[in-house]
Amino acid sequence: PFNYFKLYFRKYILFYIKNKSIDILSEILYIEVMDKRRINKRCSEQVYEILKERIIAGEFQPNERLLYKSIASELGVSISPVREAFLNLEKAGLVKIKPRRGVYVHQISNEDYFEYSLIRFSLESLAVDRICEIGITSREVAVLNNINEEFRASLGSEQSIFESINHDNEFHRQIIVYSKMKRLLELIEKMPLANLRALTNKKKAFLNRGDQIYQTHINIINAIINRDASLAKSLLYENIIVPLQEIDAAGSKM
Repeated sequence: PFNYFKLYFRKYILFYIKNKSIDILSEILYIEVMDKRRINKRCSEQVYEILKERIIAGEFQPNERLLYKSIASELGVSISPVREAFLNLEKAGLVKIKPRRGVYVHQISNEDYFEYSLIRFSLESLAVDRICEIGITSREVAVLNNINEEFRASLGSEQSIFESINHDNEFHRQIIVYSKMKRLLELIEKMPLANLRALTNKKKAFLNRGDQIYQTHINIINAIINRDASLAKSLLYENIIVPLQEIDAAGSKM
């Protein structure tokens, strides 16, 4: 009986160790898989930001094809984070993924650009009405002024156009934020309004109007401080719609 007990106990210990080892191994593999997913996610986010910046800066032109292997090789990453980055770029309205044809930098027509700009003007006008109704704090005014000064500092060359566009986008986004209208902010962020200039050939025209845009921003801030919604919306129109009309007029003369 004692030998039988020893044999049974030994088998039990071996069985326990074997199963425990499997559990430990499974846990290690699970941790490794999760770590790999986290690394890939961070990597895809970095790839997304790099490609987004290069598209908006004009390094990739509208309708240019982006190759998975070429991008992955250039950035020193695998195909997986590049694929994920492309999906996020498509959500942002910067690229178009065409089944069995590849990934292309999105191109917005002049008609689409004008229509999106009208929508942007309408949405920001709603925000201005609300801000002039509830008022704007001194801290919020300071933030708008700081963004505008950063915008002015970034002007000067086509190499800094990405930074200038970003500051301009952020200025207008903060107007929506300060309206305290969450649904309005959600609505405008679902549209590719912030990236329109990158997807057309209007970046240079934007750069040429930099000083004028800077001054218009100042006038918009002052109108909001004085709760003059009518003037603020008139300035928004000057800031958003009038340049389109000038560009179209110049184009028709050529």
